[in-house]
Amino acid sequence: MARIGIDLGTTNTVVAMVYDDGPQVVPRGRGRIIPSVVHFRDEGGDGDVVTGEEADNLETGGRVVRSVKRLMGRTHDEALKEGSEKYFPPHSGSVRLVRRGRADLGLRLVGRNGGSRVLWPHEVTAHVLREARRHAESALGTRVDEAVVTVPAYFGGPSRQATLDAARLAGLEVFGDLLDEPSAAALAFAPAVNLEPGEPVLVVDWGGGTFDVTVLTGDGTEWLQNAIDGDLSLGGDDLDRALLALVLQKANVPESVADDEANRWLLLRAARKAKELLSRETQASLACPNLIDPETGSKRRPPLARTVSRADFEAEIAPFVDRTLEIVERCLAKPDVDRQGIRKVLLVGGSSRIPAFRRGMAALLPGARLCDAVDPMQSVALGAAIAAHDRPRIARISPFGYAVVGDGGEPEEVIPPDSEVPTAEHGHAGVPATTRYAGQTVYRVTLVPFTRHGATTHFHRGQRLFARGMPATAAGTRVDVEIWLDSDKTLRGACHVDGRAEGFPLEGREEGPDEVFTNLNDATLDAEARIEANRRSEGGLVAALISGVDRARSAEAQGDRLEARRSLERLEDALEQIQARRHSQLEAGAPDEMARRRVLEWAPVFETELLAAFWEHIPPPQRDEAIARIRALRVMVQTAAPARDLYRGLDAVKETLFEGVVGPVLKAVYYSWLIGVPGRLADRLREEAAEVREALRQGDPEGLARARADLEATLAETEAMLKRYWATDAVVDAAPDLVVLRQSGTRGD
Repeated sequence: MARIGIDLGTTNTVVAMVYDDGPQVVPRGRGRIIPSVVHFRDEGGDGDVVTGEEADNLETGGRVVRSVKRLMGRTHDEALKEGSEKYFPPHSGSVRLVRRGRADLGLRLVGRNGGSRVLWPHEVTAHVLREARRHAESALGTRVDEAVVTVPAYFGGPSRQATLDAARLAGLEVFGDLLDEPSAAALAFAPAVNLEPGEPVLVVDWGGGTFDVTVLTGDGTEWLQNAIDGDLSLGGDDLDRALLALVLQKANVPESVADDEANRWLLLRAARKAKELLSRETQASLACPNLIDPETGSKRRPPLARTVSRADFEAEIAPFVDRTLEIVERCLAKPDVDRQGIRKVLLVGGSSRIPAFRRGMAALLPGARLCDAVDPMQSVALGAAIAAHDRPRIARISPFGYAVVGDGGEPEEVIPPDSEVPTAEHGHAGVPATTRYAGQTVYRVTLVPFTRHGATTHFHRGQRLFARGMPATAAGTRVDVEIWLDSDKTLRGACHVDGRAEGFPLEGREEGPDEVFTNLNDATLDAEARIEANRRSEGGLVAALISGVDRARSAEAQGDRLEARRSLERLEDALEQIQARRHSQLEAGAPDEMARRRVLEWAPVFETELLAAFWEHIPPPQRDEAIARIRALRVMVQTAAPARDLYRGLDAVKETLFEGVVGPVLKAVYYSWLIGVPGRLADRLREEAAEVREALRQGDPEGLARARADLEATLAETEAMLKRYWATDAVVDAAPDLVVLRQSGTRGD
């Protein structure tokens, strides 16, 4: 069994291995570069997929996915901000960028007959990795199960996790940790440029989709990352588009010609070839003889053919080059970088060949030598092969810091940027939080990555993780959140409840509640709640919900993603119909809004005040029943149950709470909040309730008997006064923190 190195690139993927005579691209002597392109022949099924050169050469047919690496681990909003809709138009073509859930993204593959399927970016990437694996096994004549896989050093946790998911789907075990691309290149360059032990080196990797900068020091076997910076949406693809726009303008061809999917890829492929030629020549021709006129469907005349000079090209891409130099400058300015000691700059990635970029780098570090002794298109793969063979030690850092969003909504910085990984597992604890409701067994934590440049801190999109199976506690119980980074720069965390040593791990994909099965589970629970809350008022929709729940549970149990999506659509459709019906009822004046407001204000009081204050003294069965009834009340409010049901539900909560040993105590506290109970009597109720609680806490049976007797006498007095008060024709209404009893006349205390 062989172990290989894979450079998983935006535009091309390369496989390498260490042979007897050193690392070489597979196969030895005539290494193959695999275009990172996938073609789905049908509506997106996995059974008929073409990958690599054959897919890249397709001019028509649709469902060809290129540059998917740009989408790995990104949200829908991030993808739009970074311009990915230029590659995957949301509303046209056979490959469309779509929103999944609240924030995440997918690729919708539209078939010839109108059918479609939505895939995650990592599912598409898995096909590229499968092709790399097949290619290696064919060339080497042996099975390949393990590989060192490279990623941009500036990849965050979600993008790294998406890469690991893609490798898993491809049947590859990632050997060690994901390897940062600049570090891999440094391994390949080290013997060629005679790096001295401890000498700092700058690696600049400008590939098809990303720009990566890393400063390292090492001796060939042990390395240290000193600084990392980059941009995940700045690559050769952007230069291709800039060159294409220039040529279309000069040829007086409307940019709308690229709206046709086949035209778009023909034009971009021609632009890429012209760009590559302009790195060697002072001018190049961009020709596309087979363009289709989008309006007529016939071949466009005259064919596009235009010569462009290097000077014009460099003027057009100047903003991109300037951006790369700004990032390099920012990296060199970091505290742990010995800028004056850098004498070698390793140029990696196809875009690093551009003369304008090289001139800019030379001006930025005039005392350093620009090194391209190793093919910039192969160096990362060669370094990955070396890592697979020798496993050098690389002390790595995370370019991102991490903060926990506390209960106040403000991020609290926990792990600073440029921390060495792995961070100490228990060295970053101490972010306190509290449970949000009684009986809470799942705790959600929002972790926010951030970068800092000088005095400026930039917070990125938050990541939601979940601790499950925690012991049920009262609302407001302290939860300590600790987070750390593992050796793969993956964010880990745990929650400790009420000061206990036991930690409950924080887990969850970046998609969080927007992943299809989680979405399905949420919709299923919502449907079940609506069924139980009020069967009578839904009519035929109850049957649809019951059927949808059965299908959803079956799909979830079997892990059938396709059926899960279908079940989710059915459930959401039924739930939307119910919501529309409820909206109509509300517009007509039903249900009783006063009852609804009363429940909304009292339910959290019962949960966060009464239950929390006397949690340890209430028997667990009674506690669980009260929590269940409070939550049922909330569901009834959401489903617009009739006022009579709301009042009955509220009474059921009180009946549950006011029974048992501590029932009189809870009733006393409840009564003390009611208008209609004089202030002096309310104070006595609270004081005597506190005495009963203290006697319970101390285990004093005699003191408990005396305190209970006093409290019961006061309760009897209170109930008699309330009975007289209610007999005065009072009107019940809801206020923010208590039930207010209004009467037509005036009264004294």
